[in-house]
Amino acid sequence: HNGILKNGGAHRTKRSGRPWTFVTIIHGFNDKITALQFEWAWQNVHKSKSFREAVGCDKLAKKMRKRLGLKARLEELRILLRECLPFCLYSLVVYFPEEKYRDVFCRLVLEASERKRNEKVEEDRVDILDEGDGD
Repeated sequence: HNGILKNGGAHRTKRSGRPWTFVTIIHGFNDKITALQFEWAWQNVHKSKSFREAVGCDKLAKKMRKRLGLKARLEELRILLRECLPFCLYSLVVYFPEEKYRDVFCRLVLEASERKRNEKVEEDRVDILDEGDGD
């Protein structure tokens, strides 16, 4: 209802900042239940088992939830889409009505890919050292 109703709406919808604009639209879910599960996981990353497993630690998931702002929410979205089972297995379509939001999200994806690549290089170096230590 985007604030049009005077006496109604959930607690989450009573905040200021209206009218709201869409940052992203995600579609391609198999059914309504899956879409609702994704929505819940995104709104409750600190409670989501899938999210906590993806980041590797309950404390980190709780810490991430306390971060504020658009970039924090988009980072959570990136993790859900790329690292959280079962969501990373779905062929979801992510649409950004405004280019500035798409750019922020793409930057987050690239930064995460670069971090993973660097971690892989470090793992390879350790493996090489371990193999040579067997004299």
